[in-house]
Amino acid sequence: VSASDLDAGTNGEIVYSIFQNSEENLQTFKINPETGQIRLKKPLDYEEKKSYEIDVQATDGGGLSTHCKVE
Repeated sequence: VSASDLDAGTNGEIVYSIFQNSEENLQTFKINPETGQIRLKKPLDYEEKKSYEIDVQATDGGGLSTHCKVE
């Protein structure tokens, strides 16, 4: 996931997080707060669950945030 901010300095720094997700998603996925890279915490089982939807939040150094869904 990638976000950008036109502010300079610390107000332009973005922190990524997994936002308002199910316990299952929180146990399955993790996000690098600096890069936004989403990774697995455990293997996926396609026969058990065919798709996932993760809500990712990006917050800038000034406290403003936005979020998006990743499928």
